Amino acid sequence: MREMFKSLGEIHGLSWVLTIVLDLIWNIPDVTAICSIWGITSVPFLSLIVFTICFVVVTLVQRFVSEDEWEKAAAKGLALGVLAAVPFSIVTFVGRSIYKSIQHLFEATQVGSVIIPWREFEKRAITKARALGMKVPANSNFEMAKVIPFLVTNGVIAAADAPALTAIRQGRNDTVHTDTPEMVRQLIAHEEKLLRKYIDIL
Repeated sequence: MREMFKSLGEIHGLSWVLTIVLDLIWNIPDVTAICSIWGITSVPFLSLIVFTICFVVVTLVQRFVSEDEWEKAAAKGLALGVLAAVPFSIVTFVGRSIYKSIQHLFEATQVGSVIIPWREFEKRAITKARALGMKVPANSNFEMAKVIPFLVTNGVIAAADAPALTAIRQGRNDTVHTDTPEMVRQLIAHEEKLLRKYIDIL
């Protein structure tokens, strides 16, 4: 197994370039159109053509450019030929997977930038409401709908800010349970200055 991975590292760059180019052929609309016109039976023939081209060229590159022995050159040609012949683009699949992983990581960071300030605001708002005589049950996730109007009545929160804070509360709850990048962006734009304003006051 170790020798197999070691040999993959010794594959010539031209072999990799050819394999990637042939792999990306499966993204060309004309190729998918041919598969649609002639049906699923055309896929094995196209795969065979791609495999043959990749196998022959890679084997020759490894033999005469990298100066591998014929057995090793053919083994590398076989391995890359199989990769290129799979009837979908592996390169595109891997690229999309990496992109989605980065996207989800970025969105998770954005969500965190919303949730952390809100939790701090929520904690301080509830503490303030209790100090003013409001009975807020412990560990309640729904009492902020009552806390905000209470603090408005007591002059702690400006009445003009109450609708925005309520919208942030609802948006935060929706964001936690919904994977919507646009919602995250809107919520971040909405909450940044307002929450920090009251975090400093409370």
